[in-house]
Amino acid sequence: MNSELRNQFHHNVITSLKPGGKPILEAFHPKQLKDNYKSGGPKNTDMLYALNLLKKDFQNLTDGQGKELEIDLKEGQFHSDKGFVTRFTGVK
Repeated sequence: MNSELRNQFHHNVITSLKPGGKPILEAFHPKQLKDNYKSGGPKNTDMLYALNLLKKDFQNLTDGQGKELEIDLKEGQFHSDKGFVTRFTGVK
């Protein structure tokens, strides 16, 4: 998804939350493609999220935090093996 659509979607997520609501997001990191991980994920770099991008998109939340990490994926035939993901959460 291009950056304009991504920004609008993330804005809509924030708007839809009640006060105290918490978005929880896990997405493939750009390293997933760059380092040639074989566990699946989007082939379009616009659909891969680094933590700094998510912190910017969700900057209006409090306690925005996350991690970028390598994990073992076991989510079926097309998402199995090591992968690199970004995890993010915050509070409205």
